[in-house]
Amino acid sequence: MRMMQCWQSLLSVLVWTIWILVPTAARAEEPLQSKLLFENWEVALLDGNRVGYVHFTVHEDSANGVKALRATKSMKLSVLRGGNVATIQADTGTYETADGTVLGVFMTQALGQNQSLQMTGAVEGKELILEVEDRVKNEKRIPWPEGVVGLLKETRLLREKKAKPGDEIDYLYFEPTIAAIVKIRVNVGEKEVLTFDNGTKRELLRIQSKAERIANVQLPGMTAWIDPMTYQTLVSEVELPGLGRLRMVRSTKENATARVEPKALKTDLLATQSIPLGERVNQLHAQGGIVYRITLSGDDDVTSAFSKDARQSIENVQKNSFELHVQAVRKPKAVEKVEPAAKEFLESNYFINSNDDRVKQLAKMAVAGAADDWQKSLQIEKFVRQNMRAVNFGEAMATADHVARTLSGDCTEFAMLAAAMCRAEGIPSRTAVGLIYVDSAERPVLAFHMWTEVYVKGQWLAIDATRANGGVGPGHLKISDHSWYETRSVTPLLPVMRVLLAKPQAKILSATAPE
Repeated sequence: MRMMQCWQSLLSVLVWTIWILVPTAARAEEPLQSKLLFENWEVALLDGNRVGYVHFTVHEDSANGVKALRATKSMKLSVLRGGNVATIQADTGTYETADGTVLGVFMTQALGQNQSLQMTGAVEGKELILEVEDRVKNEKRIPWPEGVVGLLKETRLLREKKAKPGDEIDYLYFEPTIAAIVKIRVNVGEKEVLTFDNGTKRELLRIQSKAERIANVQLPGMTAWIDPMTYQTLVSEVELPGLGRLRMVRSTKENATARVEPKALKTDLLATQSIPLGERVNQLHAQGGIVYRITLSGDDDVTSAFSKDARQSIENVQKNSFELHVQAVRKPKAVEKVEPAAKEFLESNYFINSNDDRVKQLAKMAVAGAADDWQKSLQIEKFVRQNMRAVNFGEAMATADHVARTLSGDCTEFAMLAAAMCRAEGIPSRTAVGLIYVDSAERPVLAFHMWTEVYVKGQWLAIDATRANGGVGPGHLKISDHSWYETRSVTPLLPVMRVLLAKPQAKILSATAPE
């Protein structure tokens, strides 16, 4: 089903962001003149099964005319989605002086089929000037406090501080996947004896690190075991919700890069990250309303985890659970005073590129004969549904102009293209992320999903191009929304991770017949 095919996008974002704790990068092509000074390889294991590798390198280079060290850490993981193998890759790194001063940052992040987001940044005084490779120059300035640690400096930090059991170390790190500086706290534990696959036993120092909350999301912490003499990390691991424990172990290039056999992949995203429901409701999306009981075991402020708007409300809160009342809204209501939408919902941006010629062309084709903005929105919803191909390319977050040419992807691509086509016709739009009811053959579940919202006659209304039913019913549970204004990262999807990390459970309490 089409709504199930956005799982890889949201999982990719989760993996990228968790790697704040283990900075990562997809293997970039190195300049011919650069000299390799150091490298190491790690094999990545998911619940004991090999799924990819991590590769760390340090090269001599230059940044802004200054001699520098370029540190890159590469990550490549393979996971199953509906029985198909999808690959997750990203590219991050820093340019640093010999004493660890950060001169610049870089990232290459796969977005879709033959599309990637390439970000570079240069530190100038107290600012980081970020640029995204695009059709036009995209520049963003971020305050750069003193003492931000780069990728290479991070690997030397414990050694420089002569870390010992009981120490607590804080440092700042720039994470390009969300284009923000985050604070990381490291706690040094006691020595432990680890046994490796070859039978060798090593006494290593246990390290635990955790990033501060990002957009109200507490990402899981990482545990590492380091050599107490050299302070090199030999083993590290992090829990990926719905996937299992990802463990990285120092290895050889041959072992780390050996082919990952599909049959060796045991965990399937579609099976592990859906939220099972015990109740099956016939034609749920056509109902007038549904009351759900949502439980978030790992969240200390459950009422802020889901959106509250004209279509859904939160009631009867009991500790870490609450009732989510969701109503079907399939047409605009009469509004006495119509306020204009903010400009950010009309302006073209990096992801929702409504100024693209192909996007405009498709929008004109879709709205032919429409009498008003709501009718235009519904025709765009139907047009995208009829002309897009729901395919599995391991897409992450392809931009609307890219989707307008490929006309393929998963729910994120459907939502982005629909939003851009609406803006091209002067209709304010945004994307919404949340959960959707899926009546699968085995059992009903709630699956993570993205759709589009349009501002028509003074109110926000939802459309879903993966279904094209003319608006949405009570089977869409909204977590958050975003305009993607001045956004060149996956930050708008962090609220989804918050719910996923909270080990969600759900049940249906009641259904209301349609009016």
